[in-house]
Parts: sequence; structure tokens; C-alpha cells
Amino acid sequence: MIFDSSVLKYFVLFILLYTNSHSQNLILNEIMSSNTNSYYDEFGETPDWIELFNNSSENINLESYLLSDDKSNLQKWILPAIQINGNEYLLINASGKDIKTQSSSWYTIINKGDYWKYFLGTKEPPSGWKEISFNDFSWNIGQTGIGYGDDDDQTIIEEVNSVYLRKSFNISDKNNISEMFLNIDYDDGFVAYLNGKEVARANLGVNGEFISSNTSADVAIEARLYQNQKLETFFINGLDSILVDGINILSIQVNNFGSSSSDLSAIPFLTIGLKVSEEENNVAEEIISSIPTLHTNFSLANGEETLYLSNNFGEIIDSVKLPETDSDISIGRKNGATEWFYFNQPTPGSENIFNCFLS
Repeated sequence: MIFDSSVLKYFVLFILLYTNSHSQNLILNEIMSSNTNSYYDEFGETPDWIELFNNSSENINLESYLLSDDKSNLQKWILPAIQINGNEYLLINASGKDIKTQSSSWYTIINKGDYWKYFLGTKEPPSGWKEISFNDFSWNIGQTGIGYGDDDDQTIIEEVNSVYLRKSFNISDKNNISEMFLNIDYDDGFVAYLNGKEVARANLGVNGEFISSNTSADVAIEARLYQNQKLETFFINGLDSILVDGINILSIQVNNFGSSSSDLSAIPFLTIGLKVSEEENNVAEEIISSIPTLHTNFSLANGEETLYLSNNFGEIIDSVKLPETDSDISIGRKNGATEWFYFNQPTPGSENIFNCFLS
């Protein structure tokens, strides 16, 4: 049935679509097979999407579950070993990219407006400034952004060619951290170190290269946030050998494109993904779109196939035949019920709270 938004009738009707789910805890909850602008993924694209719901109060590890659009091949896409907490939702992109993050939840542990220790690059900083053991007691302290010239700074500094930043954070169990990434709004170039090891660099020399305080950035660029632009994402590899339980240090050097430049910016964010967590995501608004998400190795054909959720015993635990819909119309359930509805206000990754409509 084609959904024509121009003739919406504001009443609720059940859509009797095939399903074999009754009391199953993990269910298919909302699906969109023709996404044009209702949802954008971390690549800025608009894939079709699938939403799962844990219809119980118990946490579920997803390593025993599979998704497929082919009944003869139920193991087409095996979900990763991540946890979906009780009564929570999980959004999966049906993009064909086959991406499996290992994080159950995400937390921004260093945010815009946090206090950092900083050193003005009027001369070289003391030796060992990047290390955990370095004593930064004599350094200045201020909130990010730190810089001058763009009206995006909470801590305005004098016009210098470089600034050095240090921020400590605590890790209670490094073995529970599956992923970590850095976002930084910078002008003009930077190098970042985690516990003294270089983990990210942009527009400032090559990996491993020493950069002096008076070195100019490679080219002149502008900060992004004040222009409402998305920040770059730098994933940090080798966490097992870099992180320690307890106090860790993120150190960043930001250099300008010459001492006569009219502006300098430094606003870092650090975000971690946890393997197991009992809490909800807590991610800075500025980088929500950078959170890596799950992507199946298949896409959805609008009105032409059935979607299957099964377990590793080969049992189909939920399925739905996808109806043909207009763009940006989803099908979904309410409160874990078995019946399916059309939604012209999709809610990917959250409860279906809006009215249901049928042409």
C-alpha cells in the first residue's frame, strides 16, 4: 500500500502485517525502507534503518542474534557482542557497509567548557609536558574554547603562535573501554597526545615530527563550530597499551598559521565507548553525529522483501514483510505490541510516541 502524506487521516488503524513474534524479549520495533531526509548517519548519508527493542527489564547480549532479508540465509548479518539494556532501543543502519561497533554505550568525558591547564607558546614548554608525571601546577587554567579572534572562546589569550593544553581524566576500568575518539575544533593545526603518545594530528607536520612553538601550521583554516560545521573525528588506536586505570592525561599542542594570524581556536572533546554499561548515553551535542553506529551488510528493498530477526540456533524469533511506503514513512510498533502501524513522524532509536496514520 502506498502512503500518500497529502491525504493523511488523523486516526489510528492497525496494519496487519505478517509477524511471528508474541512474547519475544528482543523484537523488531521500527523500520524504514525509503529514507531520504528523516535520519542522517555518521557519514552524512541517509540509509534505510532498522530499530530493535529490548521488550524486557533484563539486559541482552546481542552476540546470539542475526538479521537477514533472505530466509534461506538467516546468518546474513551477525550482530556484534554488545549489550542492549532493558527497555532500550538500538538503531541499525541498513546501508550495506557492514560496520560493527563494539560499544554498548557512549560518554563524552572531556567536553566544551571544561577546565584545562594551558601554557602560552611564547617559548618552548618544559620537557615532558605531555606526560602523566609532569607537574603543571604553574600553568594557567581556563575553560575551552581557549584562543582569540572568533568570539568562540571562553578563555581569551594573548595573540601567540601556539598554545599547549593538558587535561586529566579518570578511567576506572580500561578493559571495559572498547573505543575512544577525539573531536577538536581547531585553528589552524594541532597534535594530540594521550599519556605522552601521539594519537592525532592535523594540518601540522607529519606523524612523529617535533613541532616547535613558533612553527606555522601547514595552511590557514577556520574553526568549524561557530560556522555550524561538523567536527573531524580521530579514532584512537592501541588503547590497551596507552590507557591506564586511574589518572590519564590528554595533551594538545595548537599552532597558528603565523604569529600575525587574527585568530586561534582550541575546543577539544574526548568520547569513550563502553563494552558494558548500565547507564544511558551521555554525548556532547556537538559530536552526536560522530558516534559510530551499526551498519548491516545489506540494504532494504521497499515493499519487496521480508526482514528476519533470528538466533544462532537458526530460529526466526521475529519477522515482518515490508510494505511499500512513501519516502520517510516508517512502520513500527507501540510499547512492544505485536501490531504494526505507519508513522509519518519516525523516531529512530527511541520510543514510537507519535500518532499513527494510514492513507
